[in-house]
Amino acid sequence: MRIPFFPNKRIAIKTSLTVSQAFHKLERAINPSERPDPFAIENPFSGKITPPTFLIYEQVPRRTNSFIPIINGTIRQEQGQTRISVNLKSGGCIIAFVLVWCYFFGLMLFLSLLSWIKGIRFDLLLLLVPLVGISVMLSMLHFGFKSGEKSAKAFLVKVFEGEII
Repeated sequence: MRIPFFPNKRIAIKTSLTVSQAFHKLERAINPSERPDPFAIENPFSGKITPPTFLIYEQVPRRTNSFIPIINGTIRQEQGQTRISVNLKSGGCIIAFVLVWCYFFGLMLFLSLLSWIKGIRFDLLLLLVPLVGISVMLSMLHFGFKSGEKSAKAFLVKVFEGEII
């Protein structure tokens, strides 16, 4: 499901590997979900594989990018080659956090505009605070997702020895 204002990206990767080889390489490249290691340098991705689908996320050490995407994909044979269809999307906790943050600043914006319309003493600076708060959160969401998208694409291309189409 696509939620407006939240980053979501669909990509497809084609590879010369067979479907079983692709799943085998993916299993070796990620840490199982039961024992995630946020400080793993060699395998920074964890997840669950249930053919023909997989769900992967990048492990986040403390005080780093929390806005990285969750990778949800399928691997299937199409026209003599293997195609990996991937959907990168924001996690549920991130969506909830951003909605609460924007609700708070949206309420501030609404009350500021209401006081301005009713003619109550109003300072223009009060209008800027909620606008800046919402802008900062949406910028963090967008740029954090984009940096995670870049690392996820590089990981998938490397694992599947393929190319993005």
